[in-house]
Amino acid sequence: MNSTDKELVESFLKDGSTESFNRLYEYCNPALYRVAYFLSKGNDSYLHDLIQETWVVIIQSLEKFEGRSRLSTWMTRILINKNYDHLRKKLKVTDDIDELQFENSIEAHTSVSMDLEETIKALPQGFRMVLLLHDLEGYKHREIADILNINEGTSKSQLFQARKRMRELMKDYQYEK
Repeated sequence: MNSTDKELVESFLKDGSTESFNRLYEYCNPALYRVAYFLSKGNDSYLHDLIQETWVVIIQSLEKFEGRSRLSTWMTRILINKNYDHLRKKLKVTDDIDELQFENSIEAHTSVSMDLEETIKALPQGFRMVLLLHDLEGYKHREIADILNINEGTSKSQLFQARKRMRELMKDYQYEK
């Protein structure tokens, strides 16, 4: 845990004030928001619900944070778990969420003017998460493995496959200059 993480956590746990919460929120929320944005696939209502529910769990669990990882890694894991909870409820399936999302994502490729953001949103969940966490948020494969509860090798493989899939999806689209 870096010194900023430690200070923010200790400050909030010590006094629980609005001011200490605001510092924690302002420091951590931008990264959580970026991840949640891609998880929500553009659904603003779901995005805000996911962020709010994640912060509720973070505040309730902050005293359990042991500092073995960065605070952002720990919080991102909570966000992803909340997203999986929503998917399980929505799909009423607990085993093959990624497979179902992959099948649904294929249907999303009907637009001729697909842009990069839409292409990322159309990736299967596992690919999208690893790509987002590694390439956009800068997490290392070890951290991604911790966040997603997967092996480090799986993170590397999914990143390779995500990039490959992105190239496949993007090659058929012509962009106006």
